Amino acid sequence: MKMKIYQDEPLLKHCSFKIGGNAEYVYYPETADELIGLIKKFNSEKQEYYVFGNASNVLFPDESLRKSVVFTTEMKDIRLVGNTIIAEAGVTLNTLSAFARDNVLTGLEFAYGIPGTVGGGVYMNAGAYGGQLSDIVINCRAIDSEGEICNLNATELRFGYRHSVLQEKKLILIDSTLNLKSGDKTTIIEQMDTYMSKRKGCQPLNFPSAGSVFKRPQNNYTGALIEKAGLKGMTVGGAMVSEKHAGFIINTGDATAKDVRELIDIIKARVFEQSGVMLECEVCIIENNKNRKL
Repeated sequence: MKMKIYQDEPLLKHCSFKIGGNAEYVYYPETADELIGLIKKFNSEKQEYYVFGNASNVLFPDESLRKSVVFTTEMKDIRLVGNTIIAEAGVTLNTLSAFARDNVLTGLEFAYGIPGTVGGGVYMNAGAYGGQLSDIVINCRAIDSEGEICNLNATELRFGYRHSVLQEKKLILIDSTLNLKSGDKTTIIEQMDTYMSKRKGCQPLNFPSAGSVFKRPQNNYTGALIEKAGLKGMTVGGAMVSEKHAGFIINTGDATAKDVRELIDIIKARVFEQSGVMLECEVCIIENNKNRKL
């Protein structure tokens, strides 16, 4: 099948926040070779570009983005080798955890319901409910800025809280190998159902958002800090601090990136004033001239 390419494409159609202007070009490679070919093409033509998974923690700008955007969600091969799973960058964490469950492997229950892909998840060391990908990732293949493939083991990935070496070196994930353990299927299903029920009970899943806006501060909880500052339910334009979970900013229907950025700035200032804690964005905010977080 030919790679999908869109010109002058609205980015709001391709991200969970449902916000964003148009990109010059949007690409959906299906294989590592197609992705490598794109990176080399951009380099030879001196084009600036971005690569995302399913953009579930991204805020695109309101105006047109004068760059090409690549989404890896069509790279979704997943294979089982013994107790390890090899998953390409575009496999969703939901699909990955369900695949582990179906093969009676434990270790990925925490990922069920995280709205991201393997690529984005490894990039930021996604986690929840006491688990994180660094617990189980043993190897990755990635592409460097020249379009060359490199292999990284768990030590070389230098995982930290919402961090990996992919961020430092601007590497693009091709696939990841995850080491799991044999488990009991009933127990695995019960744990996954418990986590999903918790998500539905405390997260505003019925509104567009980019998930948790801020990283969790040490020895504290973001939602509690924001609520303490009296910001739960606060709105700027169509952006609102969720009344269900103050750590989320939701798009109530017509939010702009400007609305969200203004609300983020207000939250950071008020929380610092109230509690002395400087919140750090977990959401990747894309702007034409700069990135507030990569």
